[in-house]
Amino acid sequence: MTDKRGLGTLCGSFLVFRGASLTAKAIQKYTAMIGKTEKNRGKTVAHFIKLQGTTSTSENFKIALDFAKTQDPTKQMVLFVICIHNYGFTGYTGFRMNTLEYSAHPDEKEVLMMEGTEVAVMGVEQLLIDNGQSADSFWNHFNGKTLTVVYMFHS
Repeated sequence: MTDKRGLGTLCGSFLVFRGASLTAKAIQKYTAMIGKTEKNRGKTVAHFIKLQGTTSTSENFKIALDFAKTQDPTKQMVLFVICIHNYGFTGYTGFRMNTLEYSAHPDEKEVLMMEGTEVAVMGVEQLLIDNGQSADSFWNHFNGKTLTVVYMFHS
């Protein structure tokens, strides 16, 4: 295992997703964070940013992707993919709302991340969605469009 702020072991990890529609300028702010480092106790570690507000994510990427839909020509569809490192005594700074005891919609597999959750931006890429052959009507809105994917890591 590496330093708490390092990016070593991925054992005990899981993925969550968040869809949004953002301007190119907002996306550029995430792109600028790729590869940034800082010093922590004499070690060079990844630079972590804090998520603003309580952040709703889902373990189901289709549910998150549905939130990325936009008709606004000034905005782009964005899917945040966050690797949650869930190990040791600290766990992660979120709460799973995937049962009827905690949610009216447990099928959404929502995971709420606390305000100020720290994540490192690992990468940003543009993907052209080509699902013209899919029988799943979910993809009709997305086919032929570009999706920006922002990869993040929470330790």
